[in-house]
Amino acid sequence: MNSLSNAAAASISAAGLSGGDEVIVLILFVLIASVGVAVPVVLNLALGSKAEHTLTEMKDWLIDNNATVMSVLFVVIGAKLLGDGISIVA
Repeated sequence: MNSLSNAAAASISAAGLSGGDEVIVLILFVLIASVGVAVPVVLNLALGSKAEHTLTEMKDWLIDNNATVMSVLFVVIGAKLLGDGISIVA
């Protein structure tokens, strides 16, 4: 389990939700976390060979902008975790 999943699990359990609500929130977390993988798979399944050009362009863009994408991702995750930590201490 990675740290983002740990943080999500801790936030969900600390929210004081009922068992059913926790399950709903967990399902939503899993669905949102899966979007990055699910969209290309669904495009490929739905469009078949027509999706190849679009998926290749998306892959090339991600390769060209990898450092920027990862930097923004880490800053957002770090800010979120830092904010959560400060709110717990304060």
